[in-house]
Amino acid sequence: MSLRGALEDARLTLLFWPLVARTRWRLWRVPVASSSAAWRERATRELEAAHARNAEPLVPFEVWRRAHAIRRAARFVPAASCLTQALSLQTVLSRSGENCAIILGVDTHSNPNARLNFEAHAWIEWQGRVLIGGPIERWKPLLTIAPVVQTEVRKAANSKELESKSLPTDPTTLLNASSPLR
Repeated sequence: MSLRGALEDARLTLLFWPLVARTRWRLWRVPVASSSAAWRERATRELEAAHARNAEPLVPFEVWRRAHAIRRAARFVPAASCLTQALSLQTVLSRSGENCAIILGVDTHSNPNARLNFEAHAWIEWQGRVLIGGPIERWKPLLTIAPVVQTEVRKAANSKELESKSLPTDPTTLLNASSPLR
């Protein structure tokens, strides 16, 4: 690795360390089971903001580099689990305009002598590849936390409809106009 590449890796690690620490703190305050909708909404807002400012898509090497920097930054945050790393990487990639999904899975075939016969794991999938948390063969997916992204066609259609329509005065027209299944 060149000196320039090593310096860039170190810069990204220092840049992402506060994000990993903040994510760990948020998970300590509110468990993910009760706030998965909030994480999804945050990722959606960041992804839409990146699309609004026409963020350049990252090349796969840059996505991998950010995942590696998150893993390195997590070494310096106490109790930064796979979930902390996955949520942090989703934030970083969403801000860059990349759509990725956090998947939470369980392994029911863990140690039979354990007090609780249950293990959980989180990983990030981006374009069909596992970035953080692999290998995943033994885990059964339970929950996916992914941003809800409108397609560009639907956004354009919605904006044209809003521009071309005036408010109707008939209440039945208002009910039909507000229906999500148009």
